[in-house]
Amino acid sequence: MDSVNLIKTGDSWKFATEADLEDFVWANLKELFGLIPLKRQYYIKGQICDILALNEKRQLVVLELKNGEDRYIVQQLTRYYEALIENKPFQEEVDYGQPIGLIAITAREYINEDKRRHQEYQNAIKSRKTLNELVDIALETWLKRL
Repeated sequence: MDSVNLIKTGDSWKFATEADLEDFVWANLKELFGLIPLKRQYYIKGQICDILALNEKRQLVVLELKNGEDRYIVQQLTRYYEALIENKPFQEEVDYGQPIGLIAITAREYINEDKRRHQEYQNAIKSRKTLNELVDIALETWLKRL
């Protein structure tokens, strides 16, 4: 694992910027999630997906990253999901016969306040990692290099 840029804040550590978080996740997609990088900052229908990746079966996975709290991450993933289903980019690389996977990386577990509207997408989110989990992994990586 590489690309670790953390800063100490009081008694804890955090990624210096959201770009540093994205760099770390992108560089370590295989180790963190078992995914193959496809595209970063992908623009689709007026929106930008942080990371698009594939699993070994060519399933498309969208990763949305927040270096701080953002309670609207499910709505963002919902918009990306719908735009990707509608446009089907990267058809040579992606098997659209499989559902699109969604991964939310946030400061804390997301609590969906509008459960009825977003229940389908809440169920589609296959994995969540908190920033604390990623910071722990990044710190471990950094300490091993010393």
